[in-house]
Amino acid sequence: MTDTTDARWTPRDGFGWGEGTVQGRKARGDESAPEWWTDAYEMRMRFGVPQFDAEAFQYEIYPDRLIHEKPAEETSSAGGTDWLKVGERGCGKSTDNLHWSLRLMEVNDEKVVWRGSPSRSEWLMFAPWTTVWLPRNADVSARWVYESPSKSSERVTAGGLEEIAREVRYYDDVLDVVEQIGAHPEGTFNVVYPDPSFAGCAELTRRTSRTSETLPFTPEWIADEGESGTPLVHWWFAFALARVEFADNYGWTSLMFDEMGELTPPNAEQDEHRTFKKLLLFQSLMIDSRRHRFSLFGTCHRETQVHWMILEEFMTRIDMPDGTPNPQKGKATTIPQGFKTVPMYADIMSDRKPGVALMYSENEFSLYRWADLKSSDDREDRVLKLEFSKPSSFSKSPAGTEVAG
Repeated sequence: MTDTTDARWTPRDGFGWGEGTVQGRKARGDESAPEWWTDAYEMRMRFGVPQFDAEAFQYEIYPDRLIHEKPAEETSSAGGTDWLKVGERGCGKSTDNLHWSLRLMEVNDEKVVWRGSPSRSEWLMFAPWTTVWLPRNADVSARWVYESPSKSSERVTAGGLEEIAREVRYYDDVLDVVEQIGAHPEGTFNVVYPDPSFAGCAELTRRTSRTSETLPFTPEWIADEGESGTPLVHWWFAFALARVEFADNYGWTSLMFDEMGELTPPNAEQDEHRTFKKLLLFQSLMIDSRRHRFSLFGTCHRETQVHWMILEEFMTRIDMPDGTPNPQKGKATTIPQGFKTVPMYADIMSDRKPGVALMYSENEFSLYRWADLKSSDDREDRVLKLEFSKPSSFSKSPAGTEVAG
């Protein structure tokens, strides 16, 4: 892999990073750029990532999961793909996720949706090429939190997010953001933050035949006394439903979802939020996602953090270099949930350092490397945290219904 210091190419004609690309100029309505000058190309140049070469892989599993096509011509998989990446903290999951996102954009010219989390901001490495999607039905505040205990947090001023990301856009409801992303330029990196008002979420569950009841999505600020609002992460159930069943645009889309267990916990119950029913809905969507050109890539620290029904739907696993042995044929207790067997006979991962991982299915496996992406600014030493609250224009009528200006 080429280190960042070897990437000597810089944007030409006075453009900054992310400004002169095909996608960057479309965002501003400028004249078109040369077709080779894409976000993915510029990102590769910025971070010193070589062009993808499928022929460099001895086994097909890695390019087969990366290259999306329908019908299948170069690979054996038609439609979307999936994997679940498993590894403890510090083994490189987030960096590998960014690298995979870049490859998806480069190889398929597809839209990558990165799960925006209010408490994490690993996406900042790609900020010059990022479109941030925020809910219109909530007030949003942001602050920088530094790793150094000697530095106090800093509030991001109004309009400050526009100075961090290439573009900040707003959506009205869950189907609206899916449709807007569908109309967005191909080959883009999109960080989507969920909507705490859950606008449109319950309505989609009423319209679908995948569940027998309208599922509840209750904003924290209208929950009855003594009850809690719907967990914010549940918004992603509705996002998946909107994308797979109700979207008008079925271009290639990949969802990068960190901390999969937060959405699909192993102890999901039929509680006041109908978590188990939502889990069943999500399982149904995973089954149909591939034919709708929608790919799901999830990560977790341990498989025990993810519900067994969801583990059953991931056909591919990635074992990360966290000092633990990989699953092995003949050792039944190591075989992942949903797999009958694995093709590895021995431990080939315990001594690996970050930068090398093992991708495998029931029939095939391959070691692979990813680029060590590094930023030249200080963003690696701080986290961008967002807070969402009741919109200032919101009021509650005597009948208890929502009223927003």
